[in-house]
Amino acid sequence: MSKHLKTQGKNKKVRKRALILSITAVVLAAAAWGAWYFIQQRNDRKTVEVQPVNYVSTTYWGDERSSSGTILSDYIQEISPSADKLITDIFVTEGQEVHIGDPLLQYDRTRLELDVEAKDLEVKQVELKIEDAQKQLKKLQHASNLFYTEPQTRVADILTRRTGLKKVFFANSGAEANEAAMKVARKYSNNKYGNDINWIMTLENSFHGRTMAAITATGQDSYHKEFYPFLKHSIYCQPNDLEDLRRKVTDKTC
Repeated sequence: MSKHLKTQGKNKKVRKRALILSITAVVLAAAAWGAWYFIQQRNDRKTVEVQPVNYVSTTYWGDERSSSGTILSDYIQEISPSADKLITDIFVTEGQEVHIGDPLLQYDRTRLELDVEAKDLEVKQVELKIEDAQKQLKKLQHASNLFYTEPQTRVADILTRRTGLKKVFFANSGAEANEAAMKVARKYSNNKYGNDINWIMTLENSFHGRTMAAITATGQDSYHKEFYPFLKHSIYCQPNDLEDLRRKVTDKTC
């Protein structure tokens, strides 16, 4: 009984191993067939380079058909000279073999070089103008009236030559310049005619500055509020009205 059971156990193990080996063989065979089939399919779909041909002819042999022709070379360079340019050099001869990128001819570059030189000159001129402007900006930086500056002396020379006067007064602001003008007018009248000739006339709707004398000379009521009393002996005239000017100018106007 015991031997019989042992024999049955061994038979089961053998059958089990045989089954496993059979399954493994089937799997390996399927994998091999799948790999072979994949390779065949890939080879069937493999593409080849297509060359352009000329003079194509087709022949038939039973159910088979074949085509043949002369392969064309795409490495051909054609020279198409521009009609508005002058050719100075030709680097190839008729029938000569050339490669891609080989120079075939040379156009006259004189005009092109002149255009480049003209552009360079324009750029240089702009650079010089910028450099000159930067120098002028440095010269025009604010300086006190206690010091002389080159632009100041040049402007003074232009003003004296055009007006015939001998001196020019430079002020820090328009209000100071206007007050200086009123002082000059009163000083001149006082020295020549006496103290009674001291009236100052300005235009209505004018603006002369924000100091007291300049606000007095300003012909706008909006600038007069809250600053009364103003300096005496000031009068306003309508702009572009000579009749109003004649009526208001008196022997007291300086």
